[in-house]
Amino acid sequence: MSSLKMADDQAQFELLLVNLMSSDNDTRVKSEEVYNAIDNIKKLELLLRSLRNGSTSLENRSMSCILLRRLFCNEFTEVWPTLEPDIQNSIKAQLMMAIREELSPPVRKKICEVVAELARNLIGEENDMMWPEVLKFMFECASSPEPGLRESALTIFSSVPTIFGNQQAHYLDVIKQMLLQCLQDRAHPMVCFMAVKCLSAFVIANDKDQTILNHYKDLVPAMMDAMVDSVSAQDDDDLLKCLIELAESTPKFLRPQMENIIPFCLKVLSDANLGDQWRQLAMEAIVTLSETAPAMVRKFGKFIPLLVPQILALMVDLEEEDDWAVQDDQDDEDNDSNSVAAESALDRLACALGGKTMLPHILANIPQMLASDDWRYRHAALMAISACGEGCHTHMEQMLQNITDGILPFFKDPHPRVRFATCNAVGQMCTDFGPTFQKKFHEKLVAELLHIMDDDANPRVQAHGAAALVNFSEDCPKNILVQYLDPIVQKLEQVLSRKFKELLEKVLILIY
Repeated sequence: MSSLKMADDQAQFELLLVNLMSSDNDTRVKSEEVYNAIDNIKKLELLLRSLRNGSTSLENRSMSCILLRRLFCNEFTEVWPTLEPDIQNSIKAQLMMAIREELSPPVRKKICEVVAELARNLIGEENDMMWPEVLKFMFECASSPEPGLRESALTIFSSVPTIFGNQQAHYLDVIKQMLLQCLQDRAHPMVCFMAVKCLSAFVIANDKDQTILNHYKDLVPAMMDAMVDSVSAQDDDDLLKCLIELAESTPKFLRPQMENIIPFCLKVLSDANLGDQWRQLAMEAIVTLSETAPAMVRKFGKFIPLLVPQILALMVDLEEEDDWAVQDDQDDEDNDSNSVAAESALDRLACALGGKTMLPHILANIPQMLASDDWRYRHAALMAISACGEGCHTHMEQMLQNITDGILPFFKDPHPRVRFATCNAVGQMCTDFGPTFQKKFHEKLVAELLHIMDDDANPRVQAHGAAALVNFSEDCPKNILVQYLDPIVQKLEQVLSRKFKELLEKVLILIY
């Protein structure tokens, strides 16, 4: 093919890339049809030229990287084996050179992802790395004075933590030294932060290899220093996500640093100046550790009296909503608010650590919250009682009388959301402690629940009261439930009659 024809093809391809990113749907769809019709080998050639063309736009170079990575991901077995070995070697060399020459960090990162995808596909069935040059390239970049190249090496490694294949044992000390140097490079946060992601990915990929876990444990302090920096800079919450992933997969790897990890998470959780996402991730790290290694967390029980008030404080993070009383309960589903996340965390902690560990500290905070003039504290206290019943079942069952006596007065609370929370607590306790709960307190419970169903001004509270009555009925012994069938049916008939009348009035208003 003549150089003139190649240039013309490339110019047309650059225009096609622009159109593939068009905001106009028709243009984009037509361009996708044209792109999909190009032969895969021709595509590879055009994409590689585009991403290496320093004079083309950043957007086009980025798009070329995305499409080339997709090609290696989806069409590798159809394309790569058909190429001559010298062409394969040329593509490898060009990609590594592109990383060295690219000046734009976002584009360079995308080229690294292309290299990682190619490397992943070149690990053979016998776990042999068929591209040894990429390992040499990674180590050269990792020791480069240029921080962007050090970050590139780590980007490739974090994307493919198995990249060393069956040679991994040979490289263990070199990998460890590389990670340690990068973890300590706090003058260049992006290098340091990427090293955390690398360490996390490598440890999780080798979570069954105790030799590797033991060999790399002494990198955890440097990893935690990097996490402190990331929180201070509020720059990359992926590092907290790495901590959660390690807690989930290899909690014992973190064991030597628990004295530092839990206070660090508590500090983040308690910092109201941080965004909700950061605080929730810190809470999730502790909860995950509690679920995967409860005995280990219980040994650090001195932190529980500090943890519980912080979770309860997040549960108080509620806002007044003028139309709350007429909203559908479904509106709260998949809610990422602090209050919902904290309630779930309290439930999970109670189930993971048990009532002996959790309940004393929950109950130590509940009375003062219930006595608060602020409805949000009363609401949070009642929702906390709902949340901890399953995990603290044995210990709570022994004090049902006191808990019930403390809850029931809030059926008459002046704030509808507190009354809602009371219904929630009673309904949950009917499930968690039935049928004992129903046998002991049926008279008081039914009276309060039937009364709450008269709250026509707050249909959401009304509906939740009815839901709690269903919970009560499900585990209630028949000889007790039969006593209340008449008043329950009468109440349901009254409520339905009123609701039908309201609906009819609204329809008439719309008509006239």
